[in-house]
Order: sequence, then C-alpha cells, then structure tokens
Amino acid sequence: MQSKSITIIATLDTRGKAAAYIRDRIRERGHNTIVVDVCTALKEPPFKSDVTHEEVAKAIGKDIKEIAGMEEAEAISVMAEGASNIIQRLLSGGKLDGIVGLGGSMGTSLCLKVMKELPFNIPKLMVSTITYTALVTPESVAMDQVMMQSVTHSCGVDRVTKMVLRRAAGAISGMVETQQEEKDEKPLVAITTLGASAFSHVDYCSDMLIERGYDPAVFHSIGMKTCETLIRQGHIDGILDFTMFEIANYVCGGVIKGGDEKLTAAGETGIPQVVAPGAISWFQWNGAIDTLPAKYKNREVRWHNPLTAQVPVSQEEKVEIAEIMAERLNKAKGPVVLLIPLRSFSRLDEEGTPMHDPEGRRRFIEVIREKINPSAVRFIELDMTINDPAFSEKAVMLFDEMMKGTSKKD
Repeated sequence: MQSKSITIIATLDTRGKAAAYIRDRIRERGHNTIVVDVCTALKEPPFKSDVTHEEVAKAIGKDIKEIAGMEEAEAISVMAEGASNIIQRLLSGGKLDGIVGLGGSMGTSLCLKVMKELPFNIPKLMVSTITYTALVTPESVAMDQVMMQSVTHSCGVDRVTKMVLRRAAGAISGMVETQQEEKDEKPLVAITTLGASAFSHVDYCSDMLIERGYDPAVFHSIGMKTCETLIRQGHIDGILDFTMFEIANYVCGGVIKGGDEKLTAAGETGIPQVVAPGAISWFQWNGAIDTLPAKYKNREVRWHNPLTAQVPVSQEEKVEIAEIMAERLNKAKGPVVLLIPLRSFSRLDEEGTPMHDPEGRRRFIEVIREKINPSAVRFIELDMTINDPAFSEKAVMLFDEMMKGTSKKD
C-alpha cells in the first residue's frame, strides 16, 4: 500500500497529548503525518510540531506575540487564515491526502473553516467535543465533512480518549487509503430533486441520460450548496435543475439555505443547463407551528413529517421567485433552456391538492415570460405536469442537444 500524507491540526497547548497519540496511531498504519499547531497563546507545546504556531502566524503576515494579545475570536480567525494558507500550500505541493482536526469550540471553529476551503476529493475528519450541538451548523461544515464526537475533553490520553483517537486514526487512514480519482470518461450530469413525495423525474431522467452515455448524479435540494460547490470545482459537466426549493425558502425566510447561490454556479461556469420551476409552491419550517412568523400563521400548513412542516408560498412570493430566476438565468455564460410545465410544478400543487394554486402559477409564468431574455435563455412552455414522463423526455433531449452542440432555437 502506498503511504499517504495526513495533516493533523490542533492547539497543542491544550490537545498536544491527543495530537501525539493520533499521530503515532496513523504512523503505525504506514502513513506520513504533518502536525500543524494552531495555538494562539504563548505556551510551549509538549512536542515540536511539523508546522509551529509561529509559522502559522507568519503565513498571514503576523507575529504570534501579536496574535496572543488579540481577543479570542479575532485570534482564532487570524490563525484559521494562516493555517488555511499553509494547508493550501501542502495541497498544491501534493503533500495533502487527508486532514484531521482535534478541538473544542475554538479549535473546531478554526479547523472547520480551514477544511471548508479544501476540494471535495480531500477526506476531512473533525474530532470535536461539540459535534452534536447547535454550535456546529450546516453552513459551517464542508459538504463532505465527517464529524466525530470526542466524548471526553481530549486534553489527556485516558482510555476513553485513546479509544476515540484510535477510531479517528483508523477512520482518516481508511479514507485516504480508499480515495482515488474516478476516471470515468462519461460526462457527469447533475439532477436536482426533493424526493418521491414531490417528484418522479429522477428515475426517468437518469435512465435516459445513462442510455445517452452520461453519468447522472442526483442532488437533494436541502440547502447545502453541494451541487453548486461541485460545479465550481469543475466536477459537473451539465445540469437538469428542476428544483427551485432553495429560492422559495430564500424569498420566504424558510429554514432551507442556499437560495443566495442557486442558479449562479452553472451560469458563471457556462455549463449547459435545463431548468424548471419545481418546488416553488411551499417553503420549509422546522419546529412547533407557534414559532412561525405571524405573517405565515394564516396559511394552511402541511406537516411533511414530525421534523418539518411545509408552508404554502403566496402569489406575491411566486412573482418574486420568478424575478430572481429570470435575473440569474439571463446572466448565464452557457446555453440555458427554461422549461415551464403549465399544469403543475410538483405533486404537491397538482389539481386536487392543498397547495393547488392556478392563479399563483399563472402569475409566476406571466412574470418569468416577461423577464426572461430570449437571446440568453431558450424559453419553452409544455402543457403537462413536471412529473409527466414526456416532460423528462423533452428535458433530456434538449440537454443532449446542448451538450452535442446541435441545439436550435424554436
């Protein structure tokens, strides 16, 4: 087995013993380690790291004495930037195959910031005392981040801490050992969805894309920006973007994030995209119904499961969604087709369902028809639902034409 290079980040003044222990366990598995000390205090570590905290401070043009005199939050932020610069150098030099961090709230915030800057294909493990707390938010972690609860404070190496660190060493070692670049020649195509309760296009589109020589990857539109991140990192060659759920939540103040970047990555990178206004009829709210803002409490809320409720989107909000979609699609640098299913935008707003809103759909279509620039976006209306197999067939056909450069204006 080829030896890999694994970086360990920790504040050695508080977690030096734990860092040394996990370092030794990783080395026992045949891998190289690079220990980076991100301590903000003027304290001597229990051992000399491969990258000292003085070197981390220097990487951002600071002196460690200067950082030690800062307020804690500022000091951690500065050291995170310095550590990120060092890690990026290791990455560009081919000396970073995986990374593991140790920390409490301070160390975790620093390590997560560093890890979030790394690409998708670098394994990331955070061993933290705050893993299962509200302090670790979805926005603070990388899309492929692995979190492990440290159980103890992990300042020493008692038998409980040793057990956790042995597992962590095995986990990061196993991840780097199995990590390899996929060499599939097929173009990777993203498909966005919310699941079977709202859509059935995934199976239709996936099968047809495979038949045409593509590799479809399905993304759940729950606000993690994973699809947008992979597009920007160059992993995705085209997209069937049928789910605008992030924008609906963005407009209405729902709990699903990501609406600020939705429809921007594909446009900025110029990859072909077929877009449809799926899932704009509701936004998501978590928690008791009495926590809803007052302006939404007169709406007919539908409980999707015990964890989350679906709140209908108003006609005025659908107009705003249309304006945002049009504005972003008009800026796309690559080919775009906007498909409008005239009968429904999901199973939840079909005729006979609680969110059926033909007037709201009509106003959405009217506004987006007016706002879309026909020289930038190919606009097509189809007299069917978004879940009609014929809708998926049309979308895949148009996408295939764009990918092969044979697309024509209607």
